[in-house]
Amino acid sequence: VEGAIVTVMVHDSTDDYQVTLKPSDAGAYAATIKVPSDLSPGTTGTIDVSAALGDLTSTARALFTVK
Repeated sequence: VEGAIVTVMVHDSTDDYQVTLKPSDAGAYAATIKVPSDLSPGTTGTIDVSAALGDLTSTARALFTVK
């Protein structure tokens, strides 16, 4: 949604990484989040995404496992 503020928070077993996304074009957002390369295989974590526009907010959560 054009004009929305989108935030991504990645949580792993050792730290949190937050990025506020900037629109790459109307309604599209992109980000690269660098996390430590020493995360061991089997490490699990979550990715929380929040989008806000005016009084509206939407959230989503995804889980990941390092292979």
